[in-house]
Amino acid sequence: MVYYKDPGEELHRRLLAADPTAPSEVFHHFHGPLTRRLRARFPQADEDTVHDAVVEAIMSYVKNPSRFDPGRSSLLTYLTMVARGDLLNALAKEARRQRRLVSLESVAQGGQPGNIMVDAPGDGPEGSLEASRSLRYLLEHLPDPTDRQVLGLMLRGERRTEPYARVLGLGDLSLPQQRAAVKRHKDRLKKRMRRLLERLDGAKDAP
Repeated sequence: MVYYKDPGEELHRRLLAADPTAPSEVFHHFHGPLTRRLRARFPQADEDTVHDAVVEAIMSYVKNPSRFDPGRSSLLTYLTMVARGDLLNALAKEARRQRRLVSLESVAQGGQPGNIMVDAPGDGPEGSLEASRSLRYLLEHLPDPTDRQVLGLMLRGERRTEPYARVLGLGDLSLPQQRAAVKRHKDRLKKRMRRLLERLDGAKDAP
């Protein structure tokens, strides 16, 4: 019987041998350590993004274990490197999306979508043009006039409850109720905007 100092070596051997229980054991063994490593290295990343990066790294390895070379590093080190790359890509994509939202505000202040008046910080004219296209895409996919009005308030940086409550027809509610209802509507709209921008990014990345 062969004994392995590193449990990852045995798991790798079993995975190469098509052991049907190996994939689940790889996930069980490495999910926790990888998650802790990424959280320590990237405390600014949210829990879901870290989880997705860890799962993607493990699944990628399980699907193609031959890409791992045991002579170069331990399996944990290899998976950490892969998960770190996936997480960095996710964080970079989110940063681009956030910059685009900042640019959207500049476009909104300039008037109609496509009327570029102010460049987004650090992005230059290309960033504002991208913001213009993104804003147009959002407006095309937000057919509800109320959502479009709320989006306009958000892009103008409006933080008071009253303007949102007026648009949403919440005048009969108390101020605390208005605040709660406005927050729910804005949160829902932000999630929809995020999904729309992700769809737009996916369309751009498609071959």
